[in-house]
Amino acid sequence: MNLMEVLGEQVARFPDRPAIIETSGGTDRVMTFAGLEQSCAQAAVALREAGLKKGDHVLFLQGVLVRTLA
Repeated sequence: MNLMEVLGEQVARFPDRPAIIETSGGTDRVMTFAGLEQSCAQAAVALREAGLKKGDHVLFLQGVLVRTLA
């Protein structure tokens, strides 16, 4: 089972539950499981359009923040 399959199971069970909660300056930003899946799908499309193929290796180095995933 890969990470997208695990995420898909969570989306099926809890689409509107928070997947990521970012607290900054007294304000919470929330991304639901459905929103996270959509952002991941958009990133996958962008990577394919950039020429990546199945089996290519990719490293993402970034903080886990709602604004970087949206």
